[in-house]
Amino acid sequence: MSVIKQHTFQNAAIETGNGTELAITFNYDDSITLVFEITGTSDSRTVVFEGAGISGNYVACLCTNVTSGATASQTTASGEIYRVNLTGLSKFRTRLSAIAGEGANISVKGTLVG
Repeated sequence: MSVIKQHTFQNAAIETGNGTELAITFNYDDSITLVFEITGTSDSRTVVFEGAGISGNYVACLCTNVTSGATASQTTASGEIYRVNLTGLSKFRTRLSAIAGEGANISVKGTLVG
């Protein structure tokens, strides 16, 4: 496996929004895996994991917490790392659907490996 690309989904976001989607344009024989980390200063937050197929319509996407092994399509925690196989998807995003707290921000950054 080697690093294919690094991507920033949310960069110190202070309000809800879709962030920067990742267009998946790689043609590799091996599967493509995304590992991403959620960090920030918010008191509370909800980050929703969504993938799109060839239609471009986003749906919930199960990701695996690398610490617990649990799968989820969203999280309210910060300081977590998740992993997801993106093979067959055309896009992926980490939508920030809630954020609260004085001086609150959230960042989500990831690395594609294949």
